[in-house]
Amino acid sequence: MVGGGGASILSSANPSRDLVSGLWSGVLMNCKNMDGFFSWKEKFIEFLRDEAWKLKNCFTQYSFTVLAFNTALLCLIIKFQKENPYLGFSCILLVILVLAVTRIGIHKYSGANRNHGFQLYLEQLGRLNSQVHNKRKEFMFNTGWEEAMLAWRIVQATTYENIYITGFWKIANLNENRPGCKYRWFEPKKMLAEKASWHAGSYLVNMFIVLHIVAFLSLAPLIITAIEMYFKEKYIVMTIAIMIILITLYFAILRVRMTVIRRRILEDGLLSIYSCSIMWHAVIVAYYRAMLAIGYDKDKNVDNYQDVMCLMSICAVDLNNDIGNIYSWIEEDDNAYVERVLKPFINLEFK
Repeated sequence: MVGGGGASILSSANPSRDLVSGLWSGVLMNCKNMDGFFSWKEKFIEFLRDEAWKLKNCFTQYSFTVLAFNTALLCLIIKFQKENPYLGFSCILLVILVLAVTRIGIHKYSGANRNHGFQLYLEQLGRLNSQVHNKRKEFMFNTGWEEAMLAWRIVQATTYENIYITGFWKIANLNENRPGCKYRWFEPKKMLAEKASWHAGSYLVNMFIVLHIVAFLSLAPLIITAIEMYFKEKYIVMTIAIMIILITLYFAILRVRMTVIRRRILEDGLLSIYSCSIMWHAVIVAYYRAMLAIGYDKDKNVDNYQDVMCLMSICAVDLNNDIGNIYSWIEEDDNAYVERVLKPFINLEFK
């Protein structure tokens, strides 16, 4: 355990994690045994894939549940709308519900890709035998899962904000003007030879198409209400209904566009499995260097974690100063990096 506190990367009340944690403890006692590393890796990958499957399956269950619920409620609204035309206004809730599920889908698949990316990172790390990478392997054995996630939430988030234009009204388009964005290592398609193809799967795009179609069809009762109010010469109600339809369409189209772009980032951008594996490598390296800066390498313990988050953020910012050279950044000697970049910030009072 790093710093003498916190559970190992696999410890949890979850039985599947406990199973792998037992193997982890055995490997810790014999870190130099590569057979132990590969044995642990297989069990941990099993856990990662199980967790990723649960995340994706959760979205599938949400999707089919909301489709069934939406269809049933839509039929009921249309059925009783003849008696009470104002029921048409309630369909707005159905639109919101369906679009919320697409947002959940982005969230769930982001988590699943993060896990699969960690699997790919582990599989590649096992073949790296340089002295630098062996030290990092040992460090990773002693790193807790929440420690790793803490580093991920700093380094990966900083990289995402650097590569994409984000914000409430912005749609996460690629920031073409940022340094390093010309070499798009984070886009698998750009790494292929000419005439080669990349296929990330079609399940998510097809599910989103169905959900988006249902979301727009859910406006049918309100459109019927507006038409009925016109023939009944209730122009004020008709105007209100039309305004609500237009506003809903505007925000629905905006949400659909955001979902489509973020799905593309999930499949072909920084959140893809391939890119997540590279980011995990950078994340662990950043955390390792931050720990080295506060004295981890001396006795595998530290006095406190006061400056770790700030040091990791410095690593993240330094990485993103030229994100196109991420491989060179990863391969740099860790001790030399600490002396060059992090030492000036040690023992400062960060505000």
